Amino acid sequence: MNSQYYYSASWRAFFALPDDEDKIPAEWPVDVLPVTDMDYQQLQAGVETGKIIVPDDTGHPVLSWRYYYSASRQGFFPVDDKREYESGAGWPEDAIPVTDSDYKALFDAQGKGKIIKPDDNGYPVASEPVIDYVATAEAERTSRMSALTLRINSLVEAQDDGDIADAELAELTALREYRTKLRRLDVSNAPDVEWPAYPA
Repeated sequence: MNSQYYYSASWRAFFALPDDEDKIPAEWPVDVLPVTDMDYQQLQAGVETGKIIVPDDTGHPVLSWRYYYSASRQGFFPVDDKREYESGAGWPEDAIPVTDSDYKALFDAQGKGKIIKPDDNGYPVASEPVIDYVATAEAERTSRMSALTLRINSLVEAQDDGDIADAELAELTALREYRTKLRRLDVSNAPDVEWPAYPA
């Protein structure tokens, strides 16, 4: 009897039945399925190209790339965890395979400041981040005004208590003028914004 290969989906492993055996050993997993020598060799050859062997829906071994990408969820999903996803949050319907080399290159690019986003076909690509300069400028203005208001409020309290020096009164006037300039500042052309100078 020729050697026969078997595959267990639960173990994610192959088992070889020796020539002198004609029965599946009792200690083998109960879900083993026969694999032809040709299929076994093709699967092993696929592994050498960077793919991995995973069970399909029927428990038979098939080749697959290690990671899949979902444009709708904008994330990667390891195929090894597919069954867990299917029994939980669900495997993304738009998941597409990503080669190991592309996967590595994408995260190398991300480490250099780029972002990963889907192209028109849903495949992940590295892209320059889109910066909302107007939103950034508005956030900067809010930050400056918040710090400014704290100082103004402190000076106003001193003024209300009749305990404000002439220099502090001049500072209060200057800070209020500065805050008004910030409030009315046009940031629509950010990042080209001419920020008013802080009072000396």
